[in-house]
Amino acid sequence: FNKAILMSSPQTCTATTYNDSNGNNATDDPTSSSSFSRNERTVLEGFVRCSDSLLWKLMMSFYDREGVDSWTRGIVPNFITSNAFIARAYARLLSGYFFDCFVSSGDATTTPTRLNVEEKFYVVELGAGSGKFSFLMLKALHEMKTTLRFPVENVVYVMTDFTESNLNFWKDHPALEPFVTSGQLDFAIFDAVNDTELRLQNSGVVLGPPNGDRDGETTKNPMCIVANYLFDTLCHDIFRVEGSVLKEGLISVGSARPNEANSSDPDIINHMRNEYDYRPLKDTEYYKNGRDGVDNVHLSRILAFYRDYYDKNGDDDDNNTPTTHKSSGKDDGGRGTSARGDASILMPIGAIRAIRRLSNMSHQKKLIILSGDKGNDDPEQFRGLVDPHLAVHGSFSVMVNYHAIGAYVTSRGGFSLHGSQHDASLKVSAFVLSGDNDDDGADGTAVVETRSGDLSDFERWDRERSARYPMLKQCFEDNIVSFGPNDFFMLQRGMKEVTISSGSGDAAINETNLSLNSVVSLLKLSDWDADVFYKFRDIIISKVNTANPKLRKDLLQGVPRVWKNHFLLGRDKDVAFEMGRLYYGLQMPRDGLKYYSSSVEIAGEHHVTYYNMGLCHYSLGEKRDAIECFSKSACLNESYVKASNWLEKVRRELEDCGDVDVA
Repeated sequence: FNKAILMSSPQTCTATTYNDSNGNNATDDPTSSSSFSRNERTVLEGFVRCSDSLLWKLMMSFYDREGVDSWTRGIVPNFITSNAFIARAYARLLSGYFFDCFVSSGDATTTPTRLNVEEKFYVVELGAGSGKFSFLMLKALHEMKTTLRFPVENVVYVMTDFTESNLNFWKDHPALEPFVTSGQLDFAIFDAVNDTELRLQNSGVVLGPPNGDRDGETTKNPMCIVANYLFDTLCHDIFRVEGSVLKEGLISVGSARPNEANSSDPDIINHMRNEYDYRPLKDTEYYKNGRDGVDNVHLSRILAFYRDYYDKNGDDDDNNTPTTHKSSGKDDGGRGTSARGDASILMPIGAIRAIRRLSNMSHQKKLIILSGDKGNDDPEQFRGLVDPHLAVHGSFSVMVNYHAIGAYVTSRGGFSLHGSQHDASLKVSAFVLSGDNDDDGADGTAVVETRSGDLSDFERWDRERSARYPMLKQCFEDNIVSFGPNDFFMLQRGMKEVTISSGSGDAAINETNLSLNSVVSLLKLSDWDADVFYKFRDIIISKVNTANPKLRKDLLQGVPRVWKNHFLLGRDKDVAFEMGRLYYGLQMPRDGLKYYSSSVEIAGEHHVTYYNMGLCHYSLGEKRDAIECFSKSACLNESYVKASNWLEKVRRELEDCGDVDVA
């Protein structure tokens, strides 16, 4: 039986004069929400560089306020980057990297530096959020320990976030406790854009660059950085190429509501009405002053590439005269007529700052970065003049320019691996900083000499450098390109969409043409992911009784892994209860009771849970225990007739057997 689970100083724009219903002049009161025009906005901030704007403060305020509830309540989507399939794929990529670091090609100039197996290898996840991916990747690495090439006991996974509430949630989570106890999991408060060191809370280790207090490096191996659904929330800058002219985009953050008393209130995100202003730049030295000066040579190279690329590959248009352009930021995105040589570009400066800071902490500035996000790695996707699109989902996010991140890594002597799929909800890329010829700006010697706007130059460098990591390349091809996390997500979503729901509450049923065989195959592909099991639970449970013995055996072999992969994120998804239903359907009531007991412990008491436990006890011939459970069910819900009927039935059976001591 199914169970219904019961979980800056604002300035208002000038008032507008208009004709009232009688044809007389009237004036809107800008302080009145009822008269606030659709075209008006409360100006929260004047035009500034996007990366310095109020946008990102609102973003941090949202996550600081919501904490883990952002994921437990489904405010922020997370399944696509928090499932057993993608965790296993990332673990295999890291395994490939380990392999390449130990297998010599015979040429010292083309072989990656060997790892030090006596020292720790740190895997740092930025914005670990709910913690589910961290748990699944750690678990996947442990299951690969016999083939990992690096001792898994020396792999330390570091979960980071900028808000304390998330760390407190992780520290108290029972699924993470064994890894904490073994010393293989640590936590750190870390602002990826601004902080320069990682202070690990359990071990007390501080990871950071050499300074006055530290004579040498704090790490003896490269680090692995994991960034899923993270780069799209870090600060960005806006640029355009219009008529062969590179322009900077400035943003003025505003609200469609009047009288925003607190400009840091994250609720503003749902009412944003922003404007953009585009101004020509004299050169590409946009970042030469200030905090990004160390990367100016790389960032300038990227901006010059974009300017020349769209000029070179666009249409000649003598009438395309450069102008300063201001956009209202309406729903049409400010899109207008533009030549083929025009383009709109987001520079992921927050991601680039994070990579710089993390590489400074790592041994010889070497990193492997694994990142999945919504974004593009093809500059052809940036053509046209359009304001940035902010996707609002409680918080907001933007499309990640993976091409720019890759160009930055390549400019620093590394390389990038991108998938070939363009139509993807999730783009996964791998970046490797090898530490070779890094920071070429110091002596003015360029690591990457590119022809004007020639994309093939970056591709050539990536191809030549990645040849030193053949196993990593093969793992990327097998686990990301051929059939990767986005393909898996689309497949399971497509299968779910053919399921038709009817009814409601306890009477809800799912009708589908999907065979149990298909669902079991999907479960195997997912590595028996708990969320996938939960999505298809009704199909599994309704069809398991009629399954052939071989299919039932396949299901029985794999389904215990569902529970091992389960990471509790609230009571709305009671996986333990559904496991109990499955085992009862498989005529294994003893196992069903085990999971029902877990359901009571995790999700709390529920009349249906105790009713189902009564059925399990009855099937086992444990009638007194059955009476106790049916009684508990009836007590929790006096109108639940099924429990009352079964309670009377079992009592009569015991009385008929001469057992008069029946409560």
